[in-house]
Amino acid sequence: MNVNTNVFKKTQGRRKTAIKPIDNQNSRHVTFSKRRLGLFKKASELCILTGAEIVILVQSLKRQRLFTFGHPSADAVIDRYITGISSSSLSSSTTDEFNLQQNNHYFSYV
Repeated sequence: MNVNTNVFKKTQGRRKTAIKPIDNQNSRHVTFSKRRLGLFKKASELCILTGAEIVILVQSLKRQRLFTFGHPSADAVIDRYITGISSSSLSSSTTDEFNLQQNNHYFSYV
């Protein structure tokens, strides 16, 4: 059997991005938005797969906006963390907040 070892790729494929500060403001904003959405999507998948309660707070540098993700809701998980109350004693309003957040996709911003 004769195998040709001189096979060339037709495309560059997926390249690894170097982790360094982005100088261009527009590129930085686009990267922030895409990675924020990706982070929220991964957090949502983790919640669904494992039943974990997660809160993520992200503040943008450009407009100083605060973006939140929470499952079942950001307020419920933060209150539970601060007060130490178990999730089984949360009220039914938390479920309503979760359903509202599900309808708003993966994130909300304040």
